[in-house]
Amino acid sequence: MYCLVELKKENKLDFKRFVRPFFEGQFEKLDEDQSVCGAGATFFGDPVGLALCHNYYENNWNVIIVYVVPKFRNMGIGTALMTNVEAMVSQRDGRKMLFSYQSDNTTRLPVEKVLARRGFPEPLPEVNFYRTEIEKLCDLGWIKKYVLAEALEKSTVFYREYEIFRWAELNDRDRDMLLASRGSIYSRDVSPLEMAEKIDGQLSLGVRHNGDLIGWLVTMKSGDDNLYIKASFLKEEYRGTSLYVVLFSTIMNLQKKAGIPYTTTEVRTDNKRMIRFMNHALADAGYTRTESLSTLKNLAPTL
Repeated sequence: MYCLVELKKENKLDFKRFVRPFFEGQFEKLDEDQSVCGAGATFFGDPVGLALCHNYYENNWNVIIVYVVPKFRNMGIGTALMTNVEAMVSQRDGRKMLFSYQSDNTTRLPVEKVLARRGFPEPLPEVNFYRTEIEKLCDLGWIKKYVLAEALEKSTVFYREYEIFRWAELNDRDRDMLLASRGSIYSRDVSPLEMAEKIDGQLSLGVRHNGDLIGWLVTMKSGDDNLYIKASFLKEEYRGTSLYVVLFSTIMNLQKKAGIPYTTTEVRTDNKRMIRFMNHALADAGYTRTESLSTLKNLAPTL
């Protein structure tokens, strides 16, 4: 018979093996930060499953992990874990719960059954992921044309009238501008503030014009062999320039120099312009594309 436990300091290490490196930061905050909560499942004392949730914005929570050891699936453990963390989120005044997963996930069908049992709406496509070998990318003609060779050695360089800098060089004025502009000039889904702890400061770039921050392309490492391009943004008046391809080309070469063999780029499905660019620009390098689906459930308020 399985049992459920709330994850706390004294027991969370028993479940750490179920957590991918990408989510270790949130996992470590369990029982120390109210923005994270989790439940574990045990079978006669042995850990067999885990669910972990993170408060990513105000009262909106994201289910970042639901995992059950294969031989213990189809026993209702996944549904029980989801029910448990929903209750925890509601107790923390959570109002919405987001669940996302990739289309090629081998557990897609059982996951969708759990979601349906818990009353989540039908999942819809949200994000495309393009995975490419860095050697093939850096051999493309347009990458070679737009890479800023000087930026491979220096942390700040100029491209025409634009200042290109490593994200680790972000200054206080930049941070103030990010805070003031979030939710108005740029949306939260491309906000570097929400992902600040994970951004690789040496393999991400920002761009300033006349001292003002006007854009960025930020990345995160996903394991030892993949760099994940998480978010990009340029102010509207600069989107017809070559700035994006300069940032992209330069980061690809920084990644090659760092010895990371694969890159994955995230593009929202409603960003038709960027999808057209990716399909065309990466065609000669070859890529695999997967899709992320998501569903958002409104939670009943606690009494």
